[in-house]
Amino acid sequence: MCDLITLNRIEKVVEMKMAAGQMFTAFDITLALQKKRVRMLHREIRRDIRIVADDLMWRYGYERTLVGFKQINASAFVYHPFGTDASLHRPSIRPCSLATEIRQKPMPFTGPRLRPRVDRNRRDDSFMPAGIAHANVLNVEDRPSVVVEEVSRLLIITKGDGLE
Repeated sequence: MCDLITLNRIEKVVEMKMAAGQMFTAFDITLALQKKRVRMLHREIRRDIRIVADDLMWRYGYERTLVGFKQINASAFVYHPFGTDASLHRPSIRPCSLATEIRQKPMPFTGPRLRPRVDRNRRDDSFMPAGIAHANVLNVEDRPSVVVEEVSRLLIITKGDGLE
């Protein structure tokens, strides 16, 4: 499930498409969001788009139909007004520039902050995966010593021993 801000953006885009009477797929909504600088991949938000669209389709007189697209060798649910032919919808294709831009920009970390594990046998020792070592806050006065444990690949950071 995406965050509340992204969910509100999804709802606005879906409502805009439905109010205009346009046919669309979840991928069309993803592309519209990416053009508005939402840095999420389709696989991360397609379920949320479907939930929002399914909730709104009755209000706007829409239905959902599974359509096979021979051009791209795929099937997708097309949301379309009642009485229209969903097979007339043409699948959207992401512009290469947008795809490159999304891959190059790092995604912001939105997960929970990880706290280092403390070894109860030694005071002032912290264990954490090497990839998040930058999250551990140490002062210059702490003079930390850092060793990588070979088996678990964890960093052992000891305050007070210092580095020369």
